Amino acid sequence: MKIRSMMLSIVLAVAVLGMLGAGLTNRAVAEPAAPNTTITIDSCNETNFDNALASANNGDMIYVRCLTSFPATPGAITFSTQKMISKSITLLGTHPVTGVNRLSGGDATSLFQVNDGATLTLTNITVEHGDNTGSGGCLEVYGSLVALTATLRQCRTFNLLGSPDGGAIYANTANVMLTNTTFYSNTADGDGGGLYVYNSTVSASRSRFDNNSASNYGGGFYQRLGSVRFDATTLTSNTARYRGGGLYVTQVPTFYLQSASRIEFNRTIDLTASLGGGAYFTASAPYIDQVYFIGNRAEKSGGGLYSENSSLALYHSVISDNVAQDISGGGVDFRGTNSFGSVYTNLFYGNYSYPYGGGLYNEGNLNTGYNQFVKNNSYYGGGIYNEDTGVLQIYHTTFDQNTGAYGAGLRSEGRIDYGMNLTFTQNTAAWDGGGFYSNSSASNRTTMTNAVFLNNTATNGYGGGLFARNNVTLTLFNATIAGNQVKHDGAGVWARDATLNVNNGAITDNKVDGTDDYSHGGGIYLTGTSKLTLNNVQVDRNRIDYLGSGGGLHLYGTTATLNNVTLNDNRANAAAAGGGLYLENGTATINGLTANGNLGLYSGGGIELQDATLNLSNAHIQGNAASAVGGGIRALYSTLNLNRVTVSDHASNASDGAGIDCYDCQGAWQDVAVSGNIGQRNGGGLHAYRSTLTIQRSTFAGNESDDGGGIHNDNSQLQLINVTVSGNQATSEGGGIYNDSASASSPSVITLTNTTLKDNGAVQGGNFFNSNDPDTHAYLKNSVLADSTSAGSCSGKAFASAKYSLSSDLTCSLSGTGNQNGVAAKLNPLGFVGGSTKVHLPLPDSPLVDMVVGSDYPANDQRGVIRSQGLGADTGSVERQASDPIYGLLVYLPLVIK
Repeated sequence: MKIRSMMLSIVLAVAVLGMLGAGLTNRAVAEPAAPNTTITIDSCNETNFDNALASANNGDMIYVRCLTSFPATPGAITFSTQKMISKSITLLGTHPVTGVNRLSGGDATSLFQVNDGATLTLTNITVEHGDNTGSGGCLEVYGSLVALTATLRQCRTFNLLGSPDGGAIYANTANVMLTNTTFYSNTADGDGGGLYVYNSTVSASRSRFDNNSASNYGGGFYQRLGSVRFDATTLTSNTARYRGGGLYVTQVPTFYLQSASRIEFNRTIDLTASLGGGAYFTASAPYIDQVYFIGNRAEKSGGGLYSENSSLALYHSVISDNVAQDISGGGVDFRGTNSFGSVYTNLFYGNYSYPYGGGLYNEGNLNTGYNQFVKNNSYYGGGIYNEDTGVLQIYHTTFDQNTGAYGAGLRSEGRIDYGMNLTFTQNTAAWDGGGFYSNSSASNRTTMTNAVFLNNTATNGYGGGLFARNNVTLTLFNATIAGNQVKHDGAGVWARDATLNVNNGAITDNKVDGTDDYSHGGGIYLTGTSKLTLNNVQVDRNRIDYLGSGGGLHLYGTTATLNNVTLNDNRANAAAAGGGLYLENGTATINGLTANGNLGLYSGGGIELQDATLNLSNAHIQGNAASAVGGGIRALYSTLNLNRVTVSDHASNASDGAGIDCYDCQGAWQDVAVSGNIGQRNGGGLHAYRSTLTIQRSTFAGNESDDGGGIHNDNSQLQLINVTVSGNQATSEGGGIYNDSASASSPSVITLTNTTLKDNGAVQGGNFFNSNDPDTHAYLKNSVLADSTSAGSCSGKAFASAKYSLSSDLTCSLSGTGNQNGVAAKLNPLGFVGGSTKVHLPLPDSPLVDMVVGSDYPANDQRGVIRSQGLGADTGSVERQASDPIYGLLVYLPLVIK
């Protein structure tokens, strides 16, 4: 029945315009004009619909009212043929009482074809059960389609000989505008289970794509060419076989997905080639803002989102609980070596992939910032995996509680050109790189500023905080690496064949807790051809709980440069070595070091060297401990060069070298102060075995041991030039120096040139004990042995030669040119009188002043003062000059007054 009622037309037009005004803003297609005439269908059958369509003019409305079904259910019209729309028509399907009326294809035909130049508007109506062996199960659109509060459901395309597209709608060179519209349970034998779009303009607001499926691409939505805008639109539980479970977009330069849109629980299901469980983009420019990607799954890559050769912009979104089952990118997979993307202010939470990139996989050029990666998981790169072609710039990003096997927080095989304000906390790797893992087959670099690596764990492997290997250059500025834990090596940092630069940072409270193997490097472990530079870095309170070495730093086969570094309170427990620093088969140059309170439970409390070279300057080594040898420093088969170094207050409880133990080592020392070290065997200050050392402008004071309180020389060749040995004690022999027995192949030879020995004490040889052995030799020149506090000054074998030297008693029996025996040296107490080390300044009337005749003396004294200052050079380590204070008057004046 056809009823033309002008009044009803006006009422309905006003209602429709009200809905349009409330629901449509910023649409790509203009709002339809008010209908000219309304044609109402009360008896719902195909004949009446065909008649209404035939009689409708351009701009008319057909109101499918279906009153004959009142009041039981909404009515339905089942079509037997597809209807051609060649004019602009509005279909209104509101049932006055019970809801929306339906138009059905009866699972036998597509319902509409909208021709070029025509517009079909669907308002408050359901279109369902369309079937087409071609494309467009319910609608083919070549003109314009406007859907307002419409539903398209259970439409399909199917053809055994082809793959038709668009389960509900096929749009080609068209305009499609959707508002509050639902695509539900539609199926395409090809692409676009819900909606397929080619070279068209699409906008969707507050719409839904639910439970649609495509045998190829785009379970909910597919678009090639054209432009797209989705606002507050949901794609959920859609399925594609290959790509784009929720949506597939290709060659679309303008794509907006925003305003709390949701991509949820979509899937791509092919076990060999499925990508982009939630969304797939290729050769496009998607702009995504305030979108939820939740619970999507791809059997291969890109569980939430897959972007290939596209310019991806992803902002203010939640990417959560997505899965890429078999390759990469649980949350987001960004592909294309020439692709550029921007990812900012997103939450990546609980995503999973195997094996690469639980939260994010990057193959291209990504600029990222203000993102949070939380509880993501993947074998490689729980939070992020950066491929070898990938380039990352990453700012203000947090990696928290991510898990994986290698690189739980972030794993990079490519470049990180710049990282700033990054935090890695409580990430756990089953093997290596709890927080960060960097590996490269090329020569890639990573730079981070203001980076924090806190409480990360490598459960069974290496590098609790950071792991780097193979041609990687890792540079950190203002870095904190603290509280990380590992089973084997490098609780803070582990590196092999890599370059590590840390500028201004703290590496503290990291822990190696392995209990079944030798484990090393509580703070840092470097090996292979690695290079290390530390500038202004604290390496404090790191520890190894079982067998191992290098409580603070363990460097094996590496080259290291350290400037202004602290190594404090680190521990290498059990039968371990190198509480602060362990260096083996490598070279280190250190300028500016404080090493206090470290424990190498066996040896090298502060520093341990083995087959290594250490150039150490401007250092304070204090209060470290070892149970056996080298409480401060132990050098084994090594070169140890010291300049302006203080080694003090150490304990080596059971063996040798409480301060320094040199075993088959060599070196040149200058401006070294060794004091207050206590050992129970040999060499409280220094124990040298089979070593060759030249020591200049240095002081050994207040050290204690059984033999050789200051220095114990054993089968070594020592030259002491401008050296002060003062106030050392031995419970047995050689309070100042003990020159031990030797062999023909390795004689003990000590040469003392302008050396002062004073106030040392022992049972025998208070200042000097020389073993009575044919291969033990001692040479004395311009030196003084004075004021032994117990026993005589000398004991044992006589000096092989001596000249211009003085002994304050007769025990040294000095013979030769210019020597004096039994003469008071008249020296001031030990103190600073210029220079970097304490000395005994001669009194003005000391016999040492101008005692040396000729020119056989060093050019400068221990303080650096030029020799000579008078008629001749002074004997001993200090050359008195006219400007020196007369401390002696302060000592003797009370006696004179008395």
